Amino acid sequence: MVWYVDNISLSLDLKILWMTLVKVFKREGLSAQGQATVEAFKGPNAQTYPNNKN
Repeated sequence: MVWYVDNISLSLDLKILWMTLVKVFKREGLSAQGQATVEAFKGPNAQTYPNNKN
């Protein structure tokens, strides 16, 4: 069986949730080691979207 199913509990679920939130707020694990990432999205601009009136 799967380890999680054999060990299911509220405390385990809370631990997983807490660990997930920590990773999200620290922004850890966003990309794999040695892999390319894209720069932060800054919104549409006139060169990319010529019909943009902003």
